[in-house]
Amino acid sequence: MDVHRSRRGPRNRARHGWEALTGTERTVAEHVAAGRSNPEIATRMCISRRTVSTHVSHILQKLQMSSRIELAAEVIRRGHREDVPGAV
Repeated sequence: MDVHRSRRGPRNRARHGWEALTGTERTVAEHVAAGRSNPEIATRMCISRRTVSTHVSHILQKLQMSSRIELAAEVIRRGHREDVPGAV
C-alpha cells in the first residue's frame, strides 16, 4: 500500500496576532483568562496537559506575549470570556 502525502497549499491565516489563533487556541486562551491551570484546561477539553502547554506556548508566540497574565488581559479586553466551552 502506497502512502501519498498531499502538498499543503498556501495558508491564508495570519502568522501573528489574534487572527493567527486557531479555534482551539482561542478556547485555550479563554480558559487561561478564566484563571484555569493547564491541568484544569486539559480535563475540561479532554486533551493532555502537554497539549495544553503547547497551545499556550503557541498562543503566546503568535501574540508576541511573555505571560499568561498578558494573555488573560487581552482576552478580557476583547470580551471573549463569555462563552468558554466547558465553563461552569
